[in-house]
Amino acid sequence: DEGPQTRVGKVRIEGNARLSASWRRMALTGRLQWQRTTRAGSIGPPDDLTAALLASVRVGRVRLRGEARLGLSGNARTGGALSADWRASDHSDWRAELAYDAHSRIGRGALAYTRRFRAFALTANGFAATDNSLGAMLSIAFGIGPDPANGGLRFSRERLASQGQAMAEVFRDDNGDGIRQPEEEAVEGVSLTAGQAMAERPTNADGRALVEALPPHRAVLIGIDESTIEDPYMRAALPGVVIVPRPGVVT
Repeated sequence: DEGPQTRVGKVRIEGNARLSASWRRMALTGRLQWQRTTRAGSIGPPDDLTAALLASVRVGRVRLRGEARLGLSGNARTGGALSADWRASDHSDWRAELAYDAHSRIGRGALAYTRRFRAFALTANGFAATDNSLGAMLSIAFGIGPDPANGGLRFSRERLASQGQAMAEVFRDDNGDGIRQPEEEAVEGVSLTAGQAMAERPTNADGRALVEALPPHRAVLIGIDESTIEDPYMRAALPGVVIVPRPGVVT
């Protein structure tokens, strides 16, 4: 006869401490991470303790990020990484990265290029390591969601589920009440602003335009770029409308 059976699982406890400081264009973060892993009824391995220093600075058009890790005890790994990001154009970016792991004594270099189209983003990535390994990857990223401006579905290179969106309707407010009446015509070809950003496409024939990639839970002013209004005698009736975007929701 089989006796009673028990499942022995692992118990892991983690603790983190972080201290950050910034000066001009540089940001520094010190981090201390502790981890203990034990199996019920037995004595686990030594505690893992890691100290890390992270730095970020902008030099011209290049954003540099560096990380140095020091394993103080247990299986904590020692190593470091340095990456550089820069924008080649309004729709493309480059990223270069160097990394080293002291435990395996392997260094790694990688180079990536991202091209952003209206409906998706395409990234080509290649890497090489000191253990003679080589690799390449081509990835495509896009979001799918409803199109409130034109109906149906829309494809976007933005992360629709985690970012906010806003749809605005621009019209001639002939009676000045702020509410569109059936006889008040839509204004086509007007660009919308969202803080320092602008919508990629102007208003359509129905006067509607969609603004994407809004940071969630942060108030933003949706307004009109008056330089895109063709009629020189027409101006915006108000500076804009303040909204608080929610992730995955069109306001």
